[in-house]
Amino acid sequence: MKRSKLLIFIPLIFITNYTYSQESNSSIIIETAVFKTEAHYQEYYATNKIKDTYENRNTYGIIISYSKRINLFSDYKLELRPSILLGDYDVMGVDVGLYLRSSLYWKIFGLVGLNAHYNFGNSDNHNTWRRKSLEGIYLFYGGSLGLKLSERISLQIGYYFTAKNNWRNSWSSDLMRSIHSETDEKLFWVIKVGVEINI
Repeated sequence: MKRSKLLIFIPLIFITNYTYSQESNSSIIIETAVFKTEAHYQEYYATNKIKDTYENRNTYGIIISYSKRINLFSDYKLELRPSILLGDYDVMGVDVGLYLRSSLYWKIFGLVGLNAHYNFGNSDNHNTWRRKSLEGIYLFYGGSLGLKLSERISLQIGYYFTAKNNWRNSWSSDLMRSIHSETDEKLFWVIKVGVEINI
C-alpha cells in the first residue's frame, strides 16, 4: 500500500485547516462510513465448479474532512471537501467532494453532490492465496441531511452510490484436495454518519 501518499495528505489537511480557521464557512467533519459490498464466491474441484454463491458484506472506515463553503446566492453554498478515509486497508484513500449545500427547514440543511475517492489499493499474497483491491478513482453520487445542534456543532447522515464497483478480488488453492476458489467483490454504496464542527 502506498503509505507515503497518506503521510503527505495528512499535513495538507492540517495546513489548510490552520490557514482558513478564521473563516466562518469552514468546518471539520468526522464520519463513520459503512460500505455495502457484494462478494461472488466460486469454488472448483479440478475444473468442475462445485459452488457459486453471492454474499452481501460490509466494510467500515472513518472519514476526516475539511469543509470550505462559498456563498452563492440566497441560502445556497458551494462546498469543497477534501478528506482522508482510514479503516480497512482495501478501502483506504483520499477524497475530494464538491457539493451544493442549502438550508431546508428549521435547523435542517441538505447537500447533494459528487465525491471522488482515490483508493490506494492493497495487495497481499502467499504461495496458495492472494487478495488484492484495485487502485484508482471511484466516483460517488448522493446527498446528506444535517441537523444544527448549535452554532458550532451539527450532525450529518448521507447516502452515496458508485457506478464503478469492481473493487477487490482474491483466490486460494488447497492443493491436497485439488480445490481452488475465486472471489470477486463489488462496491455499491456507502452510508456516512458523523459530526460537523464549525471553526
